[in-house]
Amino acid sequence: SLNIENGLSEAHAAPQSLPTPHQRFGYFHQLNPNYQSLVEINPTPGIQCSRLKIPCEAFAGNYVKRIERLALQLEETYRGKSVVCVSHAASVALVAALLNSSIRGFKFAPTGIYQLRRVADGPWELVHSGDTNEHVSENAATTYPWGFEERHFEETEGNDGGHYSGKAQGIGLDYFVTKS
Repeated sequence: SLNIENGLSEAHAAPQSLPTPHQRFGYFHQLNPNYQSLVEINPTPGIQCSRLKIPCEAFAGNYVKRIERLALQLEETYRGKSVVCVSHAASVALVAALLNSSIRGFKFAPTGIYQLRRVADGPWELVHSGDTNEHVSENAATTYPWGFEERHFEETEGNDGGHYSGKAQGIGLDYFVTKS
């Protein structure tokens, strides 16, 4: 069965906007409706999703903090096991968190596949980058490899067209480097 890990949700997550695993099971029977997420999403006070007009998590600061918590929980819960995570491009933050690396320079291609390996309690190592998708025969013209940029961590009032909440909270591209 498949587990829906809330901690892996994309940026601007609005927890109350998504169906529960029990609700999804009705049309996707491969899901485990009883799985308890390792990390839950908490809306950031005062931040609303520009499209849905409901409380959401601030991007990029609180998103990066959530991904840091998820990386720690994945390491603890699945130590010595193989795990496959499927998400959106902002999940390059999870790759950086596990590698204790800067987010700078990581890109995630549409359907890109990152492979990391850890031997015993040693450091994680990058086996394959997901910045390309050679396994795809055709891409839509509107899809491209995405990665974090400085502008995602700029403190701004409001937002820039509904894409970024401007709440970096002192977090930047090198957040995971300083955590190592």
